[in-house]
Amino acid sequence: MIFGPSGSAIQADNIDKMAANEDFSTYVLAFHTPLKDLENQPDAWFDFSSAAGALTMCDHMLGRLGNDITMAMNRGIPGITDSQRSSDFKACVEEKGNWTTVYEHYGAHQRKGGFEGTLLILQAYPEAAIIDDANTAMAMGSTDPQVAVGKEKEVFSTGWGGTGLELDLIRREELDATPMRMGDDVGAATAEAIKADLEGRADELPLVFLGRITVAHDEMRAEEMTPWNRKRSASPARAR
Repeated sequence: MIFGPSGSAIQADNIDKMAANEDFSTYVLAFHTPLKDLENQPDAWFDFSSAAGALTMCDHMLGRLGNDITMAMNRGIPGITDSQRSSDFKACVEEKGNWTTVYEHYGAHQRKGGFEGTLLILQAYPEAAIIDDANTAMAMGSTDPQVAVGKEKEVFSTGWGGTGLELDLIRREELDATPMRMGDDVGAATAEAIKADLEGRADELPLVFLGRITVAHDEMRAEEMTPWNRKRSASPARAR
């Protein structure tokens, strides 16, 4: 049973009941924090860590831009995901690089939210050298007003997730960097977990598997990003 719940706390009872069934193994996708109150833990959790991605992005940005930078942010919706993506990133660059955050706009992970937040930032906080966007939609909305007023080369813009849309923005020189979830990692890991279970090696599996997050950015050669954004053929996918 591969279970991708809409909310792990809401589905806790279902996860618990399935994990108690010895007739099959239970894997949970898209959540990486095991629920402590479960009487029966599933066999494995597979996901990406937004907190780990924030620290990866922090290291990249400090190495790229250095210290004493002024930043503004288009955040998502208050909660654990935004806390990890935005708050953890902000805390890291402020502590390690002495960055200053002049404004934080909550754009609800919507393109309109990124657009409105960036309009306000460009008008009221022109000293912001960086606009950090907490997801793809807000990054797309954020680049529109920058391009409209010719500021896309002056402002360093970041996204989150590394979707094909964000890679296209990087190619067009409208977005500068994004932490990219390496989707093949979770797919291949799930397949390997099933194989290990069928071969009687389930005890070798970790309880939590986290896929890699790497940074895609504007200094990469086009061919470096092409394999990440290439359309899949109709042939069966192979785990690398």
